[in-house]
Amino acid sequence: MADTDDSTKPRFHCASTVIPDLAGKTIAVDLTPLLPGAANGAAKMVALVLCRALAAQAPETQFLLACKSDVWEELAGWETSNIKRLSAGSRPDPEPAPGRRLLNRLLARLGMAKGPDAPPLLEDMGADLLFCPFTAPTLFDPAIPAVCVVHDLQHQAYPGYFTPAEFADRERTYRQAVEWSSLVVCVSEHCRRSVLEAFGTPPERVRAILHRLHWRLEQPLAPGNAVPEDYFFYPANFWPHKNHATLIQAFALLMEKKQWPGLKLVLSGGAGPTLESCRSLARDLGLDEAVVFAGYVDEQALAGLYQGCRALVVPSRFEGFGLPLLEAMGMGKPVLCSDAASLPEVGGEAALYCNADDAPAMAGAMERLLTEPGLAGRLGRLGLERAKAFGRVEDMAGDYLAALSEALANPRPLGNRLFGAHPDGWAGPLLTVAADLPAEGRLQLELYAPAGLPHRQVEATVNWPGGSKVEGLARGDTLKLDLPLPAGPSLTRIRTLPVFQPRSLWGGQDRRWLGLMVRSCLLEAEGFRLELPETGES
Repeated sequence: MADTDDSTKPRFHCASTVIPDLAGKTIAVDLTPLLPGAANGAAKMVALVLCRALAAQAPETQFLLACKSDVWEELAGWETSNIKRLSAGSRPDPEPAPGRRLLNRLLARLGMAKGPDAPPLLEDMGADLLFCPFTAPTLFDPAIPAVCVVHDLQHQAYPGYFTPAEFADRERTYRQAVEWSSLVVCVSEHCRRSVLEAFGTPPERVRAILHRLHWRLEQPLAPGNAVPEDYFFYPANFWPHKNHATLIQAFALLMEKKQWPGLKLVLSGGAGPTLESCRSLARDLGLDEAVVFAGYVDEQALAGLYQGCRALVVPSRFEGFGLPLLEAMGMGKPVLCSDAASLPEVGGEAALYCNADDAPAMAGAMERLLTEPGLAGRLGRLGLERAKAFGRVEDMAGDYLAALSEALANPRPLGNRLFGAHPDGWAGPLLTVAADLPAEGRLQLELYAPAGLPHRQVEATVNWPGGSKVEGLARGDTLKLDLPLPAGPSLTRIRTLPVFQPRSLWGGQDRRWLGLMVRSCLLEAEGFRLELPETGES
């Protein structure tokens, strides 16, 4: 079992306990990964409740929720005087029908193809800071400091749960988040250690800010008639690492003793890749009536399920935090969970632990909760004390505001890097060259408008420390820039209009927004020469 010597005193690694002054600032919140319903798991609720708490504690700060169209209406109720929604395009990115694809190809030859409008850039929003509660810095602009939240590095611990493409995408996303952020926030100390070990990040750039959102369920409704009177409870989407199958097997072993004929196991949560196999397993084990698949439930129903259960059982093989533990403990309910990843950090001595893959041990622990005098009550009391020790959402929001303020005051040095280009040379709407030269020097940049562009003309607005200009490129043209740069840090930015999205015009899987191609990028100063890679993703 993992170390739980922190007892009932959770450890918080925060820069300050003083709420900073962010008055007059605008913070863009990157919610572009947000999906309808339960697809994001607990991270969705964490992000939205946190935004509301941040805005309440910083009433003179504006928060812009950049989101896709399929959650636009869902987020309407989260707007306040200083929280506003901002459209960041559509989802899923539309793929045209075959007939439309042929027409788009013809229109592209004529320079008349038109796809959806590109998402706004941070400079269009007037943003002073980018906050990414879903890790991915989708809207990143190197001229604007960013804070990214890392929830876990599950793909590194269990690569078999992901396809090679999913693994590569996650690895790239997390590396960008860690390397580009001025400050990284991790949701547990376990997660923080994982980030430090995986990426070699300087410790002063990584904070652990633990979740403290469990009190939102303080006043649950009583469970309805469809809820059994005597049950263990597990709320989790049906994802592989949630390990529902082992719990169902453990429950079958418990029920073989036939001492609790009315006992049930209630599983709530959104559908996922293991749902149907878990239904089949329950049927095969003769548990059709005893295992209840409750589906996705709203917060009031969730609170009722917590309130009415015998105990919470969390058999997960991996958690970046483990919010259900706090939610159950906040209601004085006993907790049984695996000893994996961050769970002992959350549960401390207020939980009963077992190995995630040991069904007999899990069944034995459930039996102890049913039969051992005083055990369930003692764990419930310890859990309630521990939940109180974590504090409230206002405390968490204060820690996040301190982190945001620190990032704003101490933006990450960017060094010599090219941002906004892809490994194949294509650049997006904004191409940025970050330079940090030892002496006055030059930037030599060559851009190309491919002959196959879906529009006849591209306009490139170039801004560098010495001035600005607008260049027009027809299809097939090359733009060669030779710009003077000062000694020290500087940014050169090229904004391209229009841009296009291959998927929305012609179908396929390429959802990128593309403008021009980068052929070369060279920084030179006395005694210094650096050819930047054409990727912008390293």
